[in-house]
Amino acid sequence: MELYGRMTSFNVQKVRWLLEELAVSYTHIELGGRFEL
Repeated sequence: MELYGRMTSFNVQKVRWLLEELAVSYTHIELGGRFEL
């Protein structure tokens, strides 16, 4: 699974917390702010 967003975003933090609680493997891709694509 790929998770897109800024690490400092509260919405991204909520999803990361859920994925870690469920032991789901994911790759985080910085997107937004200075990482804009």
